[in-house]
Amino acid sequence: MPKYISYHGTSRRNALSIIKTGFRKGTFFAKHLEDAIEFARGSNPIIEIKEIYVFGVQFDSSTHHIPDFWDNPERWQFRSQDIISPAMIARYFSVAVTRLYANKKLCGEISRSHVQRTYDV
Repeated sequence: MPKYISYHGTSRRNALSIIKTGFRKGTFFAKHLEDAIEFARGSNPIIEIKEIYVFGVQFDSSTHHIPDFWDNPERWQFRSQDIISPAMIARYFSVAVTRLYANKKLCGEISRSHVQRTYDV
């Protein structure tokens, strides 16, 4: 079965816990790195600098029950239904995100449309 990398962005405190114990059931993962960073950054679209910790996690489509996630462009994120072991972490790094501008109204509309396309797997 094919193996894929999905991304999860979080705070430093959560990252330290994830390294030790893995991801809890119900954790969100994104198909694209940019989505994980944006999700972890939060909903405040003002100018800010924030350090975000990002995990690239390996998933096997057969063992983690992600039937058409990678083939369906409408699916941008999923929520795990299993505990994910730290052994599945393929990459771990931090990024400093500087928000220079964001259209608050447009960001809100996009965010609401994404929530409607979250899948539990």
